[in-house]
Amino acid sequence: MVSVGEAEGAAFVWSEALANADPVADVAPRLDSDDAILMYTSGSTGSPKGVRQTHRNSTAIVEAEIDMWSLTAADHALVCTPLFHVGGLQLIALPILMVGGTVTLRRWKVAEYIADVQRLQPTFTALVAAMMIDIVHELDGHPMPLPSIRVCAIGGSALPQSRLRQLTELTGIVPVNIYGQTEQMGVSITEPINEARREGSLGKPMRHIVDTRVVVPDSSPPVDVEVGEVGELWVRGDAVTPGYWQLPATNAEKFVDGWLRTSDLVRFDEDGFVFYVDRTDDMIISGGENVFPQMVEGFLAACPLVAEVAVIGTPHERLSSQVTAIIVPTTTGVRVEDIVAYCDSEPNLRGLQRPRRIEIVQEIPRTATNKIDRPQLKKQFA
Repeated sequence: MVSVGEAEGAAFVWSEALANADPVADVAPRLDSDDAILMYTSGSTGSPKGVRQTHRNSTAIVEAEIDMWSLTAADHALVCTPLFHVGGLQLIALPILMVGGTVTLRRWKVAEYIADVQRLQPTFTALVAAMMIDIVHELDGHPMPLPSIRVCAIGGSALPQSRLRQLTELTGIVPVNIYGQTEQMGVSITEPINEARREGSLGKPMRHIVDTRVVVPDSSPPVDVEVGEVGELWVRGDAVTPGYWQLPATNAEKFVDGWLRTSDLVRFDEDGFVFYVDRTDDMIISGGENVFPQMVEGFLAACPLVAEVAVIGTPHERLSSQVTAIIVPTTTGVRVEDIVAYCDSEPNLRGLQRPRRIEIVQEIPRTATNKIDRPQLKKQFA
């Protein structure tokens, strides 16, 4: 027992312990601008890059999330996204630890996740699109309400609206869309808690920690697009990295006057809601027209025969590049002809957006953070 002042039965008195203690060693000063974490990108668009995350970056995002989701010591986070990724560390684990809540770590296995939610009654969780789809498939035909989940943040890649609706119908969970990158500490745009949501939107920028602009791709000097037009999202602010580790050429390419070029194509509506379109480096130019793979994926994901889908561009003699759909079917026996018939019936899959090549596979390769490994797909099907 330790006592403050004299107390019977105390093992030692706090004041005496302090008086007899060794001098405290000098503490190294910590500046907000000092690097705190070196977090590597997923490599979904190429080689992983080391992203410098400063103390200011981490503090800004954690405090913003605590405020945005009203997190308290009563909250319990179930974390199945890896801690070597912003989706596990900054998005969910650190804010809960900061307020004194509980964090439970688990490897992703869909049946175990559902059982853990029922048993542990967590209030906060985060999923990537692949995990959400796993839950929908696991509970298909037998809904299971999971009422303890107060905040379920979903991001990491484009989210099919049909799957989001299914998740809510099956579990009662109303997911919160988030947008962010490792370079933005995981979240810089999200759905406002106290405003009506807009279907298909990522939400609105977190203005207290990030500034945004939408720029005509490859324009020099940069030219902002009009409201409603598609352009490349640029960001800057307290939640944005100062640069990549030991990659001066990449830093020179990706940063312009303090703005980070995200390589993500978006559009803003007149009310400030952000709609994701695609990656600039994933865009397919077919017959001289721009085709956005993730828009095509969204239409194909609504097909009841499709469990998972990835769309890439592959060489075509006349069009230069053709839309190619890589599909994991919901059941064995699904044929290419069945997918073609669905495409014929879907009005949004007309013209150059319609897949000219369809491949049926058992699984789609993914990165360590569960994103579609597009470089691997392009290598495999080019």
